[in-house]
Amino acid sequence: SSTEGLGGFIEFKLNNFDITNWPTFQGGGQQFSTRFNIGQVRTDYSLSFTDPQFLGYPLSFGFDVFDEQVDARGGTRFDQQTQGLQLRFAKALSPYNTARTSLRYNDFSVSGFGNFFLSKDLRELRDPGTTIANAWGFNRNTVDSYRDPSSGSTHDIMMEAAGLGGDNDFVKLTHDSSWYWKLDENKKWILSLRTREGAAWTYGDKELVPLNDRFYAGGMSTIRGFDTRDVGPEVRSGIFSFGDKQRIGGELMWVGNVELKYITTSIMRLYGFADAGTVWKTVDDFDFGDIKYSVGLGVGFNVPRLGPVRIDYGFPLNADEDQGSGRLHFSTGFRF
Repeated sequence: SSTEGLGGFIEFKLNNFDITNWPTFQGGGQQFSTRFNIGQVRTDYSLSFTDPQFLGYPLSFGFDVFDEQVDARGGTRFDQQTQGLQLRFAKALSPYNTARTSLRYNDFSVSGFGNFFLSKDLRELRDPGTTIANAWGFNRNTVDSYRDPSSGSTHDIMMEAAGLGGDNDFVKLTHDSSWYWKLDENKKWILSLRTREGAAWTYGDKELVPLNDRFYAGGMSTIRGFDTRDVGPEVRSGIFSFGDKQRIGGELMWVGNVELKYITTSIMRLYGFADAGTVWKTVDDFDFGDIKYSVGLGVGFNVPRLGPVRIDYGFPLNADEDQGSGRLHFSTGFRF
């Protein structure tokens, strides 16, 4: 990936697990997985369990244990580590609609901000501490294919409140919607549109939402043509405005994408796209003039024995002087 460099993972997964059936642990229809990922940028370990019929009721229950370490690059140059646990419940309301709730605990730490911490923002953000948060969400999904959709739509909204203990107190709202339309009878031309919004604010002693719960923009999955996390508010990590620039994310975000796909064969796709969006430091800083724009072209291949890979090249239309004139993005999957 152009975002995370070279990496690989090993995963062990059971789809007919039974946590009560010792010693075979088989036959219950539960899912169990453990995963180890190592790469140039990210190293993480995780263990997950899901019971789709919890205690015999049509209610899904699961938990995740995780330890993630990211050497953040691009607009941010600090390193971050997250350890935690998440409990989750979900209920299918129909074949297309699902409601969910979760309770998470994580301990987040950062390093590499620089030798001087005279910036007020950096002083508060460098020691985020622990977060205990409860989230509620709703998802509607009518797409014809998860990997490479050509019709239908997906919609997801979520509200999360932190402050059930721990060091951070904040509220976070997110929305993500995508639509897909077939433009011709042969189903070769596909138009897609996506919009994402997010807002967060604190209500406790701290003035800023912690780094791992802030919004970021720029890169393959948001605004192509810009480096990863290279759009949004920034501060200097040194004394008297010297030192590295750090993109510290924001508490308000909007990202919009429009994309035209042409299916040449079962193996190859061609893309043209336009992206827009930005991140504001706080809700009060909202300004249309801060929005960044880009356009670009892409190609995707369904590589035998490897799966789908995608290459995009984005051209920023209103980049700052230090953001470059274009960027190549490489990732797995057909969807950006």
